[in-house]
Amino acid sequence: MSSATANALKNQSLIYGGEVIGVRVSLGVTELQEGENSDALLRRADDALYRAKSGGRDQVQTAAAA
Repeated sequence: MSSATANALKNQSLIYGGEVIGVRVSLGVTELQEGENSDALLRRADDALYRAKSGGRDQVQTAAAA
């Protein structure tokens, strides 16, 4: 689902200040693990997002299980 979302978004364009701007998407995704708190969930998602951004544009990275 996250790859499909990224593909749908990156095929869009925005108009800003009269100029067409392409959209680039990097996503870090995860799911809540049993017994995990919100801080740990967000930390894992943020780590995955950092990996996606480091890997270049239009990346989707999945966080490892806690």
